[in-house]
Amino acid sequence: MRTARFRALLLIPAFLLAAALWLPLHSMLDSHRAARFPGRPIEMIVSFKEGGGTDIGARLLAGYLERELGQPIIVRNVDGKDGELGFTELARARADGYTIGFINLPTFVSLPGRRQTRYRVEDITPIGNYVLDPAVLVVRSDSPWQTFEDWLEY
Repeated sequence: MRTARFRALLLIPAFLLAAALWLPLHSMLDSHRAARFPGRPIEMIVSFKEGGGTDIGARLLAGYLERELGQPIIVRNVDGKDGELGFTELARARADGYTIGFINLPTFVSLPGRRQTRYRVEDITPIGNYVLDPAVLVVRSDSPWQTFEDWLEY
């Protein structure tokens, strides 16, 4: 059961990458809408406190987006419940492109697997990947395990 769940979680980044590549291409084809958008400032929800790593990354991206889009990107931190408050607000926002989120993917994906949340992973559509931040499981080099499967079988 744990192995199947782990493998299912591994498929999520592949899905997100495919969507991240397809969606920008799709939106570029709709030149009429692209010519009008954005017509006003965009709000970026960050689900963690000001000054943390996620917030700093979001603010760096916001500065770049402002220059590219010609509109302000207003970063709003919605901290609480391990990010759930911000993720929920993002999931409930209008689907008009004027509210975007900068999410911490591992936390966003894992919370609904650990407890009841007020959002679902399916409520959010990824439109781009900004940071590649791999995380790995490790053991001491002198341990009896050399692979994940060795460890699981233990």
